[in-house]
Amino acid sequence: MDNEERRDYIQRIHNLVIKIRPFEYQTIEERDAKERLMANHLQQSFSVPQKLYKYREPRDDYFLALERDYVWFSYPSSFDDRDDATIKNDIDGELRKLNDNYKVYLTQIAAQYILFQIEKYGIRKKPPTLRSVLSLFDVDGQIRFSEAIIFLARYIKNESVLAETLAILRRNTTTPGAVGLLKQTLYFYLDDFCRNQMVGFGRDKALVLSLTERGDDDIMWEKYAGNETGFCIEYKTNFVDEDWRYILINLYPIYYGEQPRIDFLKGFVDHQFTHQEELIQCFTPTEYQTMLLSQLTKKPEYRFENEWRVFLGDLVEGKHNNLYIFPSPHAVILGSNITPENEERLLRIAKNKNLSVYKRVSSCDSPVKTIQIYPKPEDN
Repeated sequence: MDNEERRDYIQRIHNLVIKIRPFEYQTIEERDAKERLMANHLQQSFSVPQKLYKYREPRDDYFLALERDYVWFSYPSSFDDRDDATIKNDIDGELRKLNDNYKVYLTQIAAQYILFQIEKYGIRKKPPTLRSVLSLFDVDGQIRFSEAIIFLARYIKNESVLAETLAILRRNTTTPGAVGLLKQTLYFYLDDFCRNQMVGFGRDKALVLSLTERGDDDIMWEKYAGNETGFCIEYKTNFVDEDWRYILINLYPIYYGEQPRIDFLKGFVDHQFTHQEELIQCFTPTEYQTMLLSQLTKKPEYRFENEWRVFLGDLVEGKHNNLYIFPSPHAVILGSNITPENEERLLRIAKNKNLSVYKRVSSCDSPVKTIQIYPKPEDN
């Protein structure tokens, strides 16, 4: 899969998640039905890798994990790229803009509230534009109430709703305490909720398993398998097995390029007042897709990894610290520099688990090739 296909995959699977919403269910039966529906779409319309690989150094805990079908899920904060799984942002810049122009933002929020009330309670006619609503405010962000009453009365005929709307506008745009509270709310939203909860969530609180679509990459063997002294686990994916089905609907490729940036302040101002059900925490599906893509984007120099990530949900059983039960692999590939002792150990594990074993073989005058050593080809 090339890089742009990876980006397209992320966007398409996000659209599918928004459509099916597998995270929203009332019963286990409803959850399972949504997972099956997700899996059917993926199987029919997505280029899901048929094989995935995990490189391992020659460590006792990795041998034991292979033997017992465990894998390590990790927090991306432990990875070597400090931007890994973060949402690109400029919160410091947004805080400066808010401090320098807070009256502008408070005016925009008040205008969005007016549009919200008209959309929710107004008569059926063409709604006003944001520009026309903003004209009700002076340069200091104060609403001109005589004009606002006439303007709102054209759309809202319910007198109690009209009176309540005007009262809220008067309190929140003229009362110093209310204005200060709204400004404080914006600061808290950016500096605490967005910075501490949203930006770092994927890095500090979401466990992931990193896999790759290639088991023959020389750089991967050098970097992640102890310079060919380790091994590589080969998994065959399928949609029949229930465990694999769950994994595949939570599997995303990594895109390599420039992280898209999200404007948190704009999202709050534009969508704070809305009754659109598809909005989550003031953001549209498109904005959430941008956040997801940002979290799944790595620098181009990591392109050799060809990475896919499984995101851990709360339904995975068998947890022991960060160890989780995982479907059994199909084969094990041994590095060309593996020691005889470790080769024998892996062969014993493979035979007990009925796994095929391959070994990378290199020589000075020819490229590395992979040969099958168990079962022997002549034994098949």
